[in-house]
Amino acid sequence: MVTFNFSYAPGVTLEQMTGFEIAGRIWSTYLKDDTTINVHAGMTDDMPLHVIGGALPGIMADQRYETWRQKLDQDKLSADDHTATRNLNSERIQFTSLVDGAKVDNNEELKLTRANAKALGMLGKTDTKLDGYVLLSNLTNESVRWSYDYQRGSAAPANTLDFLSTALHELGHILGFISGVDESGWLTQKTQYDSDNIDDYYASLIGTLDNTAPLDLFRYSPDSVGDNWIDLSVGGNPFFSIDGGKTSLAQFATGRNTSLGGNGYQASHWKGVGSSSGIMDPTLSIGERASLNALDLRAFDVIGWNLVSGGINTNLNLAALNIQAKQSLAQRLGVAVSWLDANPVKAAQRIVQDRTQDTLALITLSEVYDKGKKKHIDPFGQILDVFAQEGLFEQWTDNASVQRGDRHQNEILGSGKTDMILGLAGSDHWWAMAAMI
Repeated sequence: MVTFNFSYAPGVTLEQMTGFEIAGRIWSTYLKDDTTINVHAGMTDDMPLHVIGGALPGIMADQRYETWRQKLDQDKLSADDHTATRNLNSERIQFTSLVDGAKVDNNEELKLTRANAKALGMLGKTDTKLDGYVLLSNLTNESVRWSYDYQRGSAAPANTLDFLSTALHELGHILGFISGVDESGWLTQKTQYDSDNIDDYYASLIGTLDNTAPLDLFRYSPDSVGDNWIDLSVGGNPFFSIDGGKTSLAQFATGRNTSLGGNGYQASHWKGVGSSSGIMDPTLSIGERASLNALDLRAFDVIGWNLVSGGINTNLNLAALNIQAKQSLAQRLGVAVSWLDANPVKAAQRIVQDRTQDTLALITLSEVYDKGKKKHIDPFGQILDVFAQEGLFEQWTDNASVQRGDRHQNEILGSGKTDMILGLAGSDHWWAMAAMI
């Protein structure tokens, strides 16, 4: 099964560590690949308004599509695996995508998360480097607070957000639920072309879609299905399909750039606006306790993870996982769980560690995060600049706004006067997070 090896930054409480440990064990309950995933987790007081968490997955860039496809073929076990591999683009060494209705072919490379690569055998399954960095909000500047009821034995307290739900969500990004649709700059370049020369722009994309991720190879639209091509456009009506677009299993979010037609939510999510699709929805409602569902697991299955035989019907004993999480933390310190419970502050202080250099190494090895980023003398500034621009974020919303749809999208990730994520890179607001790494 998957094993999560967590490290924690200064400022993470024992209660929060327990939540991350349980979240990792929940994923391990459903995914049976014998891999070790190394994740560094931190907390901050300085997330933008309504943003409750973010993830920065370690990336393996410029991977051969042909190699990925061979590994996927070798890894197929489930009926969905067989359907998915049988219905990929007919070319085995390259893939074709629509971008704003234009055909972009001859693409021979893609990117995938380090964790996803481990599942497929494209990276050593026990490689010790960081596979991802997760940062959650302390909600200091929000009107809500975290609920740490990990056993979910009673109703959620009023005006709370479920910590476990958010931890599960961010780990999903580390495991491979990502899209290249939002990669900085690659579609905004078309604004440099006038209408008479826009075809030149799309021609320039041919053979260059190495921002594509495995999940994108199951991203279709009504415009792309006739040719069995994927669709990497911002906006439109993208959906998840494992049979070449014939069957839509769920809708994807359409992209953070509203000026290009996106709905304001990063494409590395289910659409999840107005109704819930799964743990990888872009928002979490007050009082909501999100869980992995069959749809989530189908997505991870077809990108290279192997599911346990019971799938989503596998028994999930949260009380037992809570005990296991505490036992694991106690073992780190060589103490009993009773000591841990009696000394939570002292225990957390002994567990936390500074992994600034390891996080910088994650950024450098990923390659895609350094492109076009300004360099900082202070390593904290470099990390926070990248996280602010490239992190994958979850937002909170009240129940009413879920029914209304995208109430917060423009004020958070939209194209208004200030993009609350992209516009903060390198600002004092984000520098304040340095102490949390």
